[in-house]
Amino acid sequence: MIVLEGLILVVTVVLVARVLVRRPIRVEARAHPALALATIAVGVAALVVAGWVASRWDVARHTIVVVLALASIAALWRAAPTFGSRRGLPPGSLGLGTSLDAIGDPTFYRRAVQRWGRVFKMSQVHQPVVCIADLGVAQALFSAHAADLGQSEWSFNRLVPDGYLEYMRGDAHGKYRNALSGAFAGADFASGRDVISGASRAQLTALVEASRHGGVDPESFLLPAAMATLLRGILGVPPNHGRFASLVSLFTDLIRPMELYLPVPVRTRNTYDALGAEVRSLGDAVRAAPGATMPSVLSALLAREAAALDDDTIVGNLILMGKEGSIMVRGLLRWLLKMLCDHPEWSARFRAIAHDQDACAALARCFVLETLRLHESRYVYRTALRDLQVGPYRIPRGWLVRVCVGEAHERDDHFHEPQAFSPDRFTSRPLASERFAPFGQGAHACLGEDLTLEVAQAFVQEAALQFDVRTVADGPPWRINRHWGLWRPSQAWRVVATPVTAADAPNAGLGVVTE
Repeated sequence: MIVLEGLILVVTVVLVARVLVRRPIRVEARAHPALALATIAVGVAALVVAGWVASRWDVARHTIVVVLALASIAALWRAAPTFGSRRGLPPGSLGLGTSLDAIGDPTFYRRAVQRWGRVFKMSQVHQPVVCIADLGVAQALFSAHAADLGQSEWSFNRLVPDGYLEYMRGDAHGKYRNALSGAFAGADFASGRDVISGASRAQLTALVEASRHGGVDPESFLLPAAMATLLRGILGVPPNHGRFASLVSLFTDLIRPMELYLPVPVRTRNTYDALGAEVRSLGDAVRAAPGATMPSVLSALLAREAAALDDDTIVGNLILMGKEGSIMVRGLLRWLLKMLCDHPEWSARFRAIAHDQDACAALARCFVLETLRLHESRYVYRTALRDLQVGPYRIPRGWLVRVCVGEAHERDDHFHEPQAFSPDRFTSRPLASERFAPFGQGAHACLGEDLTLEVAQAFVQEAALQFDVRTVADGPPWRINRHWGLWRPSQAWRVVATPVTAADAPNAGLGVVTE
């Protein structure tokens, strides 16, 4: 009996150790050292107590061993891909190891689709998820069960009375989406191309200076470019505005991560409140002299409803659109620069047609769309509020639903050689949303699509026509820990940038809007 109990304990320890040494656990521990130390302390204390109890009472030792054995068997049974198949659950593993694979392996969802099909299950630590890697199936599910799919939680939602639009629920979503979508439609982002191009050029020029003595990480040069263009597009504040620097400082501070289940940090609340005051002050200036301010989401919003900023939810959404937008645009710019480095032939193609503004802009759009397809297609999350059916499979009440947009964009029946970088695939007519939807689908699709494309296209043209950027060091892709981060080019990625000479591109600069 003692030998059997010892064997069970050894197997249990090995199973637990295999989880604890995984890279995502190590990353999480480094990110939250105090929580990691507290968890270790509690675990050690529990082991000491359990060991002491087991050494004194045979019944307690037998009970502990039985509980551990049953827990291990249950965990292995639940991790089996066929678990729940008789109850209509899709294939796929709910095991913790699979969950950690999803965090640390950029190919996880692609491999899961290949192994289990376009509807499969997995677990995000404690939360079971049904993943759908088919935009048509997801679109049909969302249309048929709009009232049965709840929005996901988001830590910054707590700052806004009715929440951020992307995560808003019920009638509030229809009300605020109508107001904000009208403002985005009337913002005239094309009028800000000079600011967009100028901001991109300024940061790429700074990158040239910084890389004169060796490779540099381009990350710190991309957020200012994204921030400048978002402030211009959303709030009508260009870089030469008197409040530009203070707004950049406040938005940069608000980007600090905030945990969903912990109280809102005082610093975050204070920064958010300060931005609210700034937005209202900018609104007062727009109302006082509407013709003297740049077209923006803010000015279009106030043209539709002069008292719009009396609504704290409207103000909060403008703030969080600036915050989230700058993060997402920065990530897209990093991938665009990486694609130009990895595929220098595309810079040559841009330079060959630099004299033709329309052709250059069209090529830039194709380049951006292909980069979005491969690297910046966001997932979509919902929560099943009741049992749902997707094809032959059941989604139990309380489970998450994850639309794997990026993997849905890799269907070989929709895209020839789907994992190849080929912007030319977008030169034909636009694709239907059930085939290509990098900004989401339906009522919760991203409102910032036009602004994002303006920024990205201007950046690509500036980078390809005016600069030669090359990779001098690289590594594997990375993302923030846990399941909701997007993968980014390696943190080890370093580049050297030089200006394009007249000999390299005699027409470089033609067709590029300058300040």
